[in-house]
Amino acid sequence: MFRWGLCVVCLLAQPACQSAPPPAHPQRWAKAWINALNSHRGEQAFPLLRDTGTYEDPVIVKPISGVPLRILLTARWRQYPKMHYVLGHVSGDAQTVVAEWTAAGLSREPSDTLAGVFVLRVRDDTLTSVRAYYNAAEVR
Repeated sequence: MFRWGLCVVCLLAQPACQSAPPPAHPQRWAKAWINALNSHRGEQAFPLLRDTGTYEDPVIVKPISGVPLRILLTARWRQYPKMHYVLGHVSGDAQTVVAEWTAAGLSREPSDTLAGVFVLRVRDDTLTSVRAYYNAAEVR
């Protein structure tokens, strides 16, 4: 009886021991997006959205994609070369991911940070849109 119970416990615990989240897991998408932004490299960020995925935040008027998005992110990486995101709480499902974050390197004061949320929409193993929420007045 003891061995059977131990086997059941081991089998139940096995999924929690996996090293990489499954493809549709919200943590996977949140980490991929944050890591891409932190890389400051288009080669890592742009393939996540492909050519049709859109990005939107409080600073831009409407969602953008393609070349305008490439220009925006490249300009931000140049303007804030020390910008770095730290991923916080992540929730969601296979279609919608909500990722809390803090960012540093957006001002001359190293102690200044900006807090925000990314809402990522996923379809067919691709990000279809990313919407950033933060207080734009806090960016210096």
